[in-house]
Amino acid sequence: MHEPTVKAMLEPLDLLDPGSPGVDAALLRTLAARRDRGRAIVVGSEFDADRVAAEGFQIAGRLPISIRRTSRMWSASLRRLLHRLGPAGALRTWSEPALVAALGASDAISGLDASVSAVSTRTPLVEPWLRHRVAVRAIGEDLGPRLFRRGWRLGPPRSLALLPSPLLPSEPPRRARVDPDTLVVAMAGSPLDALDGWLMLGAAASAVVAGRAITVVVSPNHPGCRELGRWACGMVAASASNRLRVVIDPRVEDPRLAAMDVDLAVMPVHRARTGDVSLVTARAWLAAGVPLVAPLTRGLVGLVDDGVDGRLLPAGDRNALARVLLRVADDPTLLEDMSHAAAARHGARRSSAFGRGSLAQDAGSSAANASAASR
Repeated sequence: MHEPTVKAMLEPLDLLDPGSPGVDAALLRTLAARRDRGRAIVVGSEFDADRVAAEGFQIAGRLPISIRRTSRMWSASLRRLLHRLGPAGALRTWSEPALVAALGASDAISGLDASVSAVSTRTPLVEPWLRHRVAVRAIGEDLGPRLFRRGWRLGPPRSLALLPSPLLPSEPPRRARVDPDTLVVAMAGSPLDALDGWLMLGAAASAVVAGRAITVVVSPNHPGCRELGRWACGMVAASASNRLRVVIDPRVEDPRLAAMDVDLAVMPVHRARTGDVSLVTARAWLAAGVPLVAPLTRGLVGLVDDGVDGRLLPAGDRNALARVLLRVADDPTLLEDMSHAAAARHGARRSSAFGRGSLAQDAGSSAANASAASR
Protein backbone atom coordinates (compact mmCIF):
# COMPACT_ATOMS: atom_id res chain seq x y z
CA MET A 1 0.00 0.00 0.00
CA HIS A 2 1.31 3.43 -0.91
CA GLU A 3 1.90 5.90 1.85
CA PRO A 4 -0.32 9.00 1.56
CA THR A 5 1.49 11.96 0.10
CA VAL A 6 2.28 14.94 2.29
CA LYS A 7 -0.04 17.08 0.19
CA ALA A 8 -2.95 14.68 0.71
CA MET A 9 -2.37 14.69 4.47
CA LEU A 10 -2.35 18.46 4.77
CA GLU A 11 -5.59 20.12 5.79
CA PRO A 12 -7.23 22.20 3.04
CA LEU A 13 -8.00 25.87 3.47
CA ASP A 14 -11.18 27.59 2.28
CA LEU A 15 -10.75 31.21 1.21
CA LEU A 16 -14.12 32.78 2.06
CA ASP A 17 -15.13 36.34 1.23
CA PRO A 18 -18.66 36.90 2.60
CA GLY A 19 -20.50 39.43 0.50
CA SER A 20 -18.87 38.50 -2.80
CA PRO A 21 -21.25 37.15 -5.47
CA GLY A 22 -22.57 33.78 -4.34
CA VAL A 23 -20.74 33.77 -0.99
CA ASP A 24 -23.81 34.09 1.21
CA ALA A 25 -25.35 32.29 4.18
CA ALA A 26 -26.51 29.42 1.97
CA LEU A 27 -23.02 28.72 0.62
CA LEU A 28 -21.34 29.04 4.03
CA ARG A 29 -23.78 26.59 5.58
CA THR A 30 -23.35 24.17 2.68
CA LEU A 31 -19.55 24.23 2.88
CA ALA A 32 -19.64 23.82 6.66
CA ALA A 33 -21.63 20.60 6.24
CA ARG A 34 -18.94 18.86 4.18
CA ARG A 35 -17.06 15.93 5.66
CA ASP A 36 -13.74 17.35 4.48
CA ARG A 37 -14.36 20.78 5.95
CA GLY A 38 -11.01 22.36 6.76
CA ARG A 39 -9.98 25.66 8.20
CA ALA A 40 -11.04 28.96 6.68
CA ILE A 41 -9.31 32.20 5.77
CA VAL A 42 -11.84 35.01 5.90
CA VAL A 43 -11.62 38.17 3.81
CA GLY A 44 -13.42 40.97 5.62
CA SER A 45 -14.20 42.33 9.05
CA GLU A 46 -14.29 40.66 12.46
CA PHE A 47 -18.04 40.43 12.02
CA ASP A 48 -17.50 38.40 8.83
CA ALA A 49 -15.06 36.10 10.64
CA ASP A 50 -17.55 35.60 13.49
CA ARG A 51 -20.25 34.83 10.97
CA VAL A 52 -18.10 32.15 9.32
CA ALA A 53 -17.05 30.71 12.70
CA ALA A 54 -20.71 30.51 13.77
CA GLU A 55 -21.30 28.04 10.93
CA GLY A 56 -18.67 25.70 12.40
CA PHE A 57 -15.48 26.69 10.60
CA GLN A 58 -12.16 26.96 12.39
CA ILE A 59 -10.70 30.33 11.45
CA ALA A 60 -7.07 30.02 10.35
CA GLY A 61 -6.67 33.72 9.67
CA ARG A 62 -8.37 36.88 8.51
CA LEU A 63 -7.51 39.40 5.82
CA PRO A 64 -8.91 42.73 7.10
CA ILE A 65 -9.60 43.96 3.57
CA SER A 66 -12.86 45.28 2.19
CA ILE A 67 -14.26 43.09 -0.58
CA ARG A 68 -14.96 46.32 -2.47
CA ARG A 69 -11.24 46.73 -3.09
CA THR A 70 -9.70 45.16 -6.19
CA SER A 71 -9.18 41.46 -5.48
CA ARG A 72 -5.64 41.59 -6.87
CA MET A 73 -4.85 43.85 -3.91
CA TRP A 74 -5.68 40.93 -1.59
CA SER A 75 -2.88 38.79 -3.01
CA ALA A 76 0.07 40.26 -1.11
CA SER A 77 -1.74 39.99 2.24
CA LEU A 78 -2.88 36.46 1.42
CA ARG A 79 0.66 35.42 0.47
CA ARG A 80 2.06 36.71 3.78
CA LEU A 81 -0.68 34.97 5.76
CA LEU A 82 -0.12 31.66 3.98
CA HIS A 83 3.60 31.83 4.72
CA ARG A 84 2.87 32.42 8.41
CA LEU A 85 0.46 29.48 8.52
CA GLY A 86 3.04 27.12 7.10
CA PRO A 87 2.41 24.08 4.88
CA ALA A 88 -1.23 23.54 3.95
CA GLY A 89 -3.27 21.50 1.54
CA ALA A 90 -5.23 22.86 -1.37
CA LEU A 91 -6.57 26.38 -1.16
CA ARG A 92 -10.25 26.26 -2.15
CA THR A 93 -12.03 29.29 -3.58
CA TRP A 94 -15.75 29.80 -4.24
CA SER A 95 -15.94 33.21 -5.93
CA GLU A 96 -14.19 35.02 -8.77
CA PRO A 97 -12.59 37.67 -6.50
CA ALA A 98 -11.17 35.00 -4.18
CA LEU A 99 -9.89 33.05 -7.18
CA VAL A 100 -8.08 36.10 -8.57
CA ALA A 101 -6.49 36.78 -5.16
CA ALA A 102 -5.39 33.14 -4.85
CA LEU A 103 -3.82 33.15 -8.30
CA GLY A 104 -1.72 36.15 -7.30
CA ALA A 105 -0.51 34.27 -4.21
CA SER A 106 -0.16 30.85 -5.85
CA ASP A 107 3.58 30.56 -5.15
CA ALA A 108 2.73 30.13 -1.46
CA ILE A 109 0.27 27.23 -1.83
CA SER A 110 0.61 23.58 -2.77
CA GLY A 111 -2.52 23.51 -4.90
CA LEU A 112 -5.56 25.50 -5.92
CA ASP A 113 -9.07 24.05 -6.08
CA ALA A 114 -11.05 26.73 -7.89
CA SER A 115 -14.85 26.68 -7.78
CA VAL A 116 -17.27 29.52 -8.51
CA SER A 117 -20.86 29.64 -7.24
CA ALA A 118 -21.90 32.90 -8.95
CA VAL A 119 -20.33 35.64 -11.05
CA SER A 120 -20.29 39.39 -10.59
CA THR A 121 -21.64 41.88 -13.09
CA ARG A 122 -18.16 43.16 -13.91
CA THR A 123 -15.38 40.86 -15.00
CA PRO A 124 -12.46 41.05 -12.52
CA LEU A 125 -9.22 42.43 -13.89
CA VAL A 126 -6.64 39.66 -14.20
CA GLU A 127 -3.90 38.92 -16.71
CA PRO A 128 -4.90 36.41 -19.42
CA TRP A 129 -1.98 34.10 -18.63
CA LEU A 130 -3.13 33.85 -15.02
CA ARG A 131 -6.60 32.78 -16.11
CA HIS A 132 -5.15 29.64 -17.69
CA ARG A 133 -3.17 28.49 -14.66
CA VAL A 134 -6.13 26.64 -13.18
CA ALA A 135 -9.25 24.90 -14.41
CA VAL A 136 -12.28 26.62 -12.87
CA ARG A 137 -15.24 24.49 -11.82
CA ALA A 138 -18.66 26.13 -11.97
CA ILE A 139 -21.35 25.01 -9.54
CA GLY A 140 -24.15 23.93 -11.82
CA GLU A 141 -24.49 24.13 -15.58
CA ASP A 142 -25.40 27.80 -16.00
CA LEU A 143 -22.14 29.49 -15.04
CA GLY A 144 -19.79 27.60 -17.37
CA PRO A 145 -20.56 29.65 -20.51
CA ARG A 146 -20.28 32.90 -18.53
CA LEU A 147 -16.90 31.94 -17.12
CA PHE A 148 -15.67 30.79 -20.53
CA ARG A 149 -16.60 34.14 -22.10
CA ARG A 150 -14.64 35.85 -19.33
CA GLY A 151 -11.53 33.97 -20.38
CA TRP A 152 -11.34 31.24 -17.71
CA ARG A 153 -10.21 27.72 -18.51
CA LEU A 154 -13.06 25.43 -17.50
CA GLY A 155 -12.88 22.20 -15.60
CA PRO A 156 -15.78 19.77 -15.11
CA PRO A 157 -18.72 21.48 -13.38
CA ARG A 158 -19.53 20.73 -9.76
CA SER A 159 -22.88 19.02 -9.43
CA LEU A 160 -25.12 20.71 -6.91
CA ALA A 161 -26.39 17.27 -5.89
CA LEU A 162 -22.91 16.35 -4.65
CA LEU A 163 -22.76 19.31 -2.28
CA PRO A 164 -24.35 18.46 1.07
CA SER A 165 -27.55 20.05 2.21
CA PRO A 166 -27.13 21.17 5.82
CA LEU A 167 -30.87 21.19 6.47
CA LEU A 168 -32.35 17.95 7.77
CA PRO A 169 -35.65 16.72 6.32
CA SER A 170 -38.67 17.54 8.41
CA GLU A 171 -42.26 18.56 7.87
CA PRO A 172 -42.49 22.36 7.85
CA PRO A 173 -45.10 23.78 10.22
CA ARG A 174 -48.30 24.85 8.61
CA ARG A 175 -48.64 28.58 8.86
CA ALA A 176 -51.16 31.22 8.01
CA ARG A 177 -50.22 34.62 6.69
CA VAL A 178 -49.89 37.31 9.32
CA ASP A 179 -52.08 39.41 7.05
CA PRO A 180 -54.14 37.08 4.84
CA ASP A 181 -54.61 39.88 2.32
CA THR A 182 -50.90 40.67 1.89
CA LEU A 183 -48.37 38.61 -0.05
CA VAL A 184 -44.87 38.86 1.47
CA VAL A 185 -42.17 38.38 -1.17
CA ALA A 186 -38.43 38.07 -0.49
CA MET A 187 -35.92 39.23 -3.08
CA ALA A 188 -33.58 36.25 -3.08
CA GLY A 189 -31.00 37.13 -5.69
CA SER A 190 -27.36 36.19 -5.31
CA PRO A 191 -25.58 38.19 -6.54
CA LEU A 192 -27.77 41.21 -5.99
CA ASP A 193 -28.15 43.74 -8.80
CA ALA A 194 -29.95 47.08 -9.00
CA LEU A 195 -31.68 46.14 -12.28
CA ASP A 196 -33.21 43.10 -10.61
CA GLY A 197 -34.74 45.30 -7.92
CA TRP A 198 -36.54 47.47 -10.43
CA LEU A 199 -37.82 44.38 -12.22
CA MET A 200 -39.21 43.03 -8.95
CA LEU A 201 -40.79 46.31 -7.92
CA GLY A 202 -42.30 46.85 -11.37
CA ALA A 203 -44.03 43.46 -11.21
CA ALA A 204 -45.20 44.14 -7.64
CA ALA A 205 -46.60 47.51 -8.72
CA SER A 206 -48.56 45.83 -11.51
CA ALA A 207 -50.09 43.44 -8.97
CA VAL A 208 -50.93 46.35 -6.65
CA VAL A 209 -52.64 48.25 -9.46
CA ALA A 210 -54.74 45.11 -9.99
CA GLY A 211 -55.91 45.37 -6.38
CA ARG A 212 -53.50 43.10 -4.45
CA ALA A 213 -51.33 44.01 -1.49
CA ILE A 214 -47.63 43.17 -1.83
CA THR A 215 -44.78 43.54 0.69
CA VAL A 216 -41.32 43.21 -0.85
CA VAL A 217 -38.47 42.36 1.55
CA VAL A 218 -34.99 43.39 0.42
CA SER A 219 -31.54 43.22 1.96
CA PRO A 220 -29.85 46.44 3.08
CA ASN A 221 -26.91 45.22 0.98
CA HIS A 222 -28.98 45.39 -2.18
CA PRO A 223 -27.37 48.06 -4.40
CA GLY A 224 -30.64 49.93 -4.90
CA CYS A 225 -32.55 49.28 -1.68
CA ARG A 226 -32.91 52.98 -0.73
CA GLU A 227 -34.05 53.94 -4.21
CA LEU A 228 -36.58 51.10 -4.24
CA GLY A 229 -37.97 52.28 -0.93
CA ARG A 230 -38.27 55.88 -2.08
CA TRP A 231 -39.94 54.75 -5.31
CA ALA A 232 -42.48 52.74 -3.31
CA CYS A 233 -43.12 55.77 -1.08
CA GLY A 234 -43.77 57.91 -4.14
CA MET A 235 -46.15 55.37 -5.63
CA VAL A 236 -48.10 55.11 -2.37
CA ALA A 237 -48.38 58.87 -2.14
CA ALA A 238 -49.50 59.19 -5.77
CA SER A 239 -52.06 56.40 -5.64
CA ALA A 240 -53.35 57.00 -2.09
CA SER A 241 -52.90 53.27 -1.53
CA ASN A 242 -50.89 51.49 1.12
CA ARG A 243 -50.86 48.18 -0.71
CA LEU A 244 -47.20 48.29 -1.78
CA ARG A 245 -44.52 48.23 0.90
CA VAL A 246 -40.77 47.76 0.84
CA VAL A 247 -39.21 46.27 3.96
CA ILE A 248 -35.45 46.48 4.43
CA ASP A 249 -34.13 43.66 6.62
CA PRO A 250 -30.77 41.82 6.61
CA ARG A 251 -32.36 38.54 7.68
CA VAL A 252 -33.70 38.06 4.16
CA GLU A 253 -30.15 37.07 3.16
CA ASP A 254 -30.53 33.86 5.19
CA PRO A 255 -33.37 31.56 4.07
CA ARG A 256 -33.28 29.77 7.43
CA LEU A 257 -34.15 32.99 9.26
CA ALA A 258 -36.60 34.41 6.73
CA ALA A 259 -38.58 31.27 5.88
CA MET A 260 -41.19 31.70 8.62
CA ASP A 261 -41.99 35.25 7.58
CA VAL A 262 -42.20 35.24 3.80
CA ASP A 263 -44.65 33.58 1.45
CA LEU A 264 -42.59 33.52 -1.72
CA ALA A 265 -38.95 33.95 -2.76
CA VAL A 266 -38.25 35.61 -6.09
CA MET A 267 -35.01 35.78 -8.05
CA PRO A 268 -35.85 38.54 -10.51
CA VAL A 269 -33.04 38.39 -13.08
CA HIS A 270 -32.60 40.88 -15.88
CA ARG A 271 -32.15 39.45 -19.38
CA ALA A 272 -28.53 40.62 -19.48
CA ARG A 273 -27.69 38.50 -16.41
CA THR A 274 -29.22 35.14 -17.32
CA GLY A 275 -27.10 32.42 -15.77
CA ASP A 276 -25.70 34.55 -12.94
CA VAL A 277 -27.93 33.06 -10.24
CA SER A 278 -26.37 30.95 -7.49
CA LEU A 279 -27.96 27.50 -7.51
CA VAL A 280 -26.80 26.99 -3.92
CA THR A 281 -28.90 29.97 -2.84
CA ALA A 282 -31.88 28.79 -4.87
CA ARG A 283 -31.72 25.35 -3.26
CA ALA A 284 -31.48 26.87 0.22
CA TRP A 285 -34.79 28.71 -0.23
CA LEU A 286 -36.50 25.57 -1.48
CA ALA A 287 -35.02 23.51 1.35
CA ALA A 288 -36.45 26.02 3.80
CA GLY A 289 -39.91 25.30 2.38
CA VAL A 290 -40.29 28.59 0.49
CA PRO A 291 -41.63 28.40 -3.09
CA LEU A 292 -39.18 29.95 -5.54
CA VAL A 293 -39.78 32.02 -8.67
CA ALA A 294 -36.61 32.05 -10.77
CA PRO A 295 -35.42 32.48 -14.36
CA LEU A 296 -35.74 29.65 -16.83
CA THR A 297 -32.19 28.31 -17.16
CA ARG A 298 -30.74 24.85 -17.68
CA GLY A 299 -29.45 24.62 -14.11
CA LEU A 300 -32.70 25.75 -12.50
CA VAL A 301 -34.76 23.39 -14.66
CA GLY A 302 -32.96 20.57 -12.89
CA LEU A 303 -33.67 22.10 -9.48
CA VAL A 304 -37.17 23.59 -9.60
CA ASP A 305 -40.19 21.51 -10.55
CA ASP A 306 -42.13 24.20 -12.41
CA GLY A 307 -45.63 24.55 -11.02
CA VAL A 308 -44.94 22.19 -8.10
CA ASP A 309 -42.42 23.86 -5.78
CA GLY A 310 -41.92 27.06 -7.75
CA ARG A 311 -42.18 28.76 -11.11
CA LEU A 312 -39.60 29.24 -13.86
CA LEU A 313 -40.07 32.32 -16.03
CA PRO A 314 -38.20 33.88 -18.96
CA ALA A 315 -35.50 36.17 -17.60
CA GLY A 316 -36.54 39.80 -17.47
CA ASP A 317 -40.24 39.13 -18.17
CA ARG A 318 -41.94 41.55 -15.79
CA ASN A 319 -45.44 40.72 -17.00
CA ALA A 320 -44.93 37.00 -16.40
CA LEU A 321 -43.68 37.73 -12.89
CA ALA A 322 -46.68 39.98 -12.21
CA ARG A 323 -49.04 37.19 -13.32
CA VAL A 324 -47.38 34.77 -10.90
CA LEU A 325 -47.75 37.26 -8.04
CA LEU A 326 -51.43 37.69 -8.85
CA ARG A 327 -51.96 33.94 -9.02
CA VAL A 328 -50.40 33.09 -5.67
CA ALA A 329 -51.88 36.16 -3.96
CA ASP A 330 -55.36 34.94 -4.90
CA ASP A 331 -54.78 31.29 -3.95
CA PRO A 332 -53.24 30.74 -0.48
CA THR A 333 -53.87 27.00 -0.80
CA LEU A 334 -51.69 26.84 -3.89
CA LEU A 335 -48.93 28.70 -2.06
CA GLU A 336 -49.14 26.31 0.90
CA ASP A 337 -49.04 23.27 -1.38
CA MET A 338 -45.96 24.64 -3.15
CA SER A 339 -44.31 25.27 0.21
CA HIS A 340 -44.81 21.68 1.31
CA ALA A 341 -43.65 20.40 -2.08
CA ALA A 342 -40.44 22.44 -1.78
CA ALA A 343 -39.79 21.07 1.70
CA ALA A 344 -40.56 17.50 0.65
CA ARG A 345 -38.30 17.62 -2.44
CA HIS A 346 -35.34 19.43 -0.93
CA GLY A 347 -35.59 18.83 2.81
CA ALA A 348 -36.36 21.59 5.29
CA ARG A 349 -36.21 22.57 8.89
CA ARG A 350 -37.64 25.97 9.49
CA SER A 351 -36.12 28.10 12.19
CA SER A 352 -38.45 29.53 14.80
CA ALA A 353 -35.85 31.99 16.07
CA PHE A 354 -38.04 34.80 14.82
CA GLY A 355 -41.79 34.83 15.21
CA ARG A 356 -44.07 35.02 12.23
CA GLY A 357 -44.33 38.51 10.86
CA SER A 358 -41.09 39.70 12.44
CA LEU A 359 -39.60 40.79 9.12
CA ALA A 360 -42.40 43.20 8.42
CA GLN A 361 -43.04 44.27 11.99
CA ASP A 362 -39.48 44.67 13.26
CA ALA A 363 -37.97 46.31 10.20
CA GLY A 364 -40.84 48.62 9.40
CA SER A 365 -42.19 49.63 6.02
CA SER A 366 -40.40 52.21 3.96
CA ALA A 367 -43.65 52.95 2.19
CA ALA A 368 -45.30 53.91 5.44
CA ASN A 369 -42.20 55.69 6.75
CA ALA A 370 -40.25 57.63 4.15
CA SER A 371 -37.22 58.02 6.40
CA ALA A 372 -36.74 54.25 6.54
CA ALA A 373 -36.06 54.14 2.84
CA SER A 374 -33.12 56.52 3.12
CA ARG A 375 -31.40 54.88 6.09
